[in-house]
Amino acid sequence: MEILLYGEDGLTLWAMENRLPGILEELYDDTPPSDCTVLYRPSFGRSGGENSPQFGEFDFIIISKKRIYLGESKWIRKPGNRKRVIELGEAQVLRHRVLRCYIDAWYNTDREDWSEFLINARHSMDADGIRKPVVTIGITDLERNLRQFLNILNMQCKLKPEIIDILLLFRDGGSDSNFSARPESFRLLQRHCDARRSDNFIHIDRHE
Repeated sequence: MEILLYGEDGLTLWAMENRLPGILEELYDDTPPSDCTVLYRPSFGRSGGENSPQFGEFDFIIISKKRIYLGESKWIRKPGNRKRVIELGEAQVLRHRVLRCYIDAWYNTDREDWSEFLINARHSMDADGIRKPVVTIGITDLERNLRQFLNILNMQCKLKPEIIDILLLFRDGGSDSNFSARPESFRLLQRHCDARRSDNFIHIDRHE
């Protein structure tokens, strides 16, 4: 069976399903892949902006036994690409900062007290210079998604895990491997993608 993927989203799902052992090895994480939880494109709302508590979608999040990897993905489509620095957008960087604040607050709070958690999250954001409002108490998709994410994190990591920001870069066979990420706080992982392409679709064989 042949599967057609579209752009970075499809490549990210393919990598999470087929290349997780190598990714963990490169990150010096000895957690067995079977003991990890992967969230593919987890959403924390798309209506961003300074006055909105929503802070966007990650391309992936990997939760191991000792770390959490907050991930963005990019695809270098043209062989010989001369752009050596892969720069993340302001909104992408901000969502990493915001979720870090929520994670910090979560591990500094009685997990049963959501109001206290939100107060701690506000303090954490203020300390990081983030002016966005925190999520409000109420039945909203953002609150449900954030609660579910934190509960998954709590089941996987009883103690606060190390948080690593990841940029997963897919490149074609002819493109140069000499790339770097900006900001430099993001760990750059590169994956060779020599799949056949038809326009923007990528052909991946099932056995790959």
